Order: sequence, then C-alpha cells, then structure tokens
Amino acid sequence: MKPIRTGWRIWPPVIIIRYWIVQGSLYMNWVERVHRWFMEFVLFLTMLCLLEGLSFPVKIISSLFLAHTFSAAFNGHIFAMLTHDLFWISPYKSKSKFIYYVDEMYARIHRKQPAYIAGVVFFGSLSRGVFRETSDLDIRFIAKDGLWNALRTANLVFVERLHAFFSGFPIDAYMFISESEIRRKMDIKNEKPVGLYTHGKKLKEMLGEVAVYASFRAGFMTMEFNADA
Repeated sequence: MKPIRTGWRIWPPVIIIRYWIVQGSLYMNWVERVHRWFMEFVLFLTMLCLLEGLSFPVKIISSLFLAHTFSAAFNGHIFAMLTHDLFWISPYKSKSKFIYYVDEMYARIHRKQPAYIAGVVFFGSLSRGVFRETSDLDIRFIAKDGLWNALRTANLVFVERLHAFFSGFPIDAYMFISESEIRRKMDIKNEKPVGLYTHGKKLKEMLGEVAVYASFRAGFMTMEFNADA
C-alpha cells in the first residue's frame, strides 16, 4: 500500500508548478539532461524568431517561458502527472486500452530494431502484478556503451515521450547508461523489470531478473485491480 500523501506538496497548483520548473531534470543522468537542454534551446531560438513586435527583454523572457512550457508538454510526462499525481485526466483507465498502447510501443520499437540500446524495460506497479486507474508506465531505455549510443537513446526517449503526449498516454520514460544507475534509481528487489525490447546480451548480463514481455502480457488481463497499491 502506498503511503498516504498529505500537506501542501500535494496541492494541484504546487504539483503543476513543480512539474513545470523541474520537468524530471533532477532525475535524469547528465546525457539526457544535456539532450533536454539542447532541445529546449532549439525551442527558445524558434520562439525568438517567431515573436515579433516586442522589446528585446520581453522577447527574451517570453521565449524562455514558452520554450520551457512547450518542453514540459512535448518532452515531459504531463499525462503521467495528470493521471498519477492529480488523478484528473486519463484515457487509459481500462486494462484493454492501456495494454493496447504498450503493445503498440512494443511493435514500434521492434520495427526500428535500434542497435544502440541494450534494451527497454519497465518497472512500477505493473511489474508487481497490479493495475489501477492511476497507473502509468515506468519505462527505462538502457543505452549501450559510448556517448553516441547514449545520445541516440536519449533521442529515442524524446520520440516516445512525444508519441505519448499526442496519444494522451501516462508514460514515465527515462534513459540509463549503466547497471549501477539502474540499481540505484529503481527498486529491482520489489519491482521485477519486464523486458519490452532486447538487443544483444548486455541487458541480460546487467539484469538477470528481467522477465519476458510475452509472459507478462499473458497474465496482464488477470492482474489484481487495487486502488491502494
């Protein structure tokens, strides 16, 4: 059972403002953080070019605000925040719709066959065998060794976040670059990872605990429904 959250930190305005300011950057590793800042810088330059008729200081401030706001939407977890933290909006409250999206992601990644990632795994309540109306998908993309592979993995995460935004799907997606990062940031002991995609042997060497997606998929519709899990 999750601990009951109380206090001003769970007020909707506080959650939204904190999400807008931080946008998961404190959780990201340095590679993903650099990728995110670069994408936001591109948005900033775009806003500078589009905004006309404003004084230079107003133009700079407006461009910074709009770039950060667009980044929060397109390169963030806005529907995960709405679904998991605010319990407002989710078109994926039913098991059938939720697993349909995961199946589509599975097929999408397997069509690409990205050789620069060791694998894609998800954790969270789903890996514990529990689905609820406020479930999101805690998914992690694990890069192979090398900076170029890591940057390409970060870009794939951006693409999947963008896809989730336009689908309204509650995704919580990040990229990892090492086994130590995986074990430091994820509760592998209580949340056995489920593999959505594997390339080569590295994922199995790092995470011997990883479960096969087909096995998870077979039992998904019989999962426990628990609002308190």
